[in-house]
Amino acid sequence: MDRWRSRSSGVNQTLVATAEEAPREADIAFDALYRSCRDDVYAYVASLLRDGPAAEEVTATAFERAYRKRNRFDPRRGERRAWLFGIARNAALDELRRRGRQAELAAEPEDLAQAPPPAKPSAEFLSSRRV
Repeated sequence: MDRWRSRSSGVNQTLVATAEEAPREADIAFDALYRSCRDDVYAYVASLLRDGPAAEEVTATAFERAYRKRNRFDPRRGERRAWLFGIARNAALDELRRRGRQAELAAEPEDLAQAPPPAKPSAEFLSSRRV
């Protein structure tokens, strides 16, 4: 018994969570939504992006957006699951748009004045191609 008392020596205050710090109904509902939908949302996003690591990032982004907007959910407009999948779809489309902009930038042709002239095919190559 002395061992337990020595562990608590020097402790002079007790920390208690106030009612304001307790999880609210929206937080509890979001936790349940996350646990029930996380794998399905990832699979949905992965099917849209066809890229596993990007799907992980977009899934995290979708849940982050949903968490920030959790108090705005209106059950008269539909189910929480459908609301979450709409957010995930929009996050995936944002990623596809971002990729499209990057692809456009990467595919811009070089300045033709600075580009070296194309190599001419050898006579051996040309003769092998004739039938």
